[in-house]
Amino acid sequence: MAHDGPSGDDGRPRPRRVRRGAGAARRPAPGAHPAPLPTGRRRPHHGEILAAAADLVDAGQIGPHLDETVYGWADVEHAHRRVGSGSARGKVVIDLTRP
Repeated sequence: MAHDGPSGDDGRPRPRRVRRGAGAARRPAPGAHPAPLPTGRRRPHHGEILAAAADLVDAGQIGPHLDETVYGWADVEHAHRRVGSGSARGKVVIDLTRP
């Protein structure tokens, strides 16, 4: 959020909400067809795509992108800050078996 709005009661700037293309996802381009997944069109084909993706995962050819740091219980606050700061590169992992 940007902080260039008027100040709050404590003198700090109030956050200003910025919309980033939220309306674009709801309005299809002129002449565009609705997305098939929400409409249910070609539903069997979606199953084929999911099965092919599952085969790639099983073969180790694709997988999640994970951040280089794995956090334990004691570092949950640090993990949350890393996600909030936008500096995480991939999914942030919290290993529940580590203290």
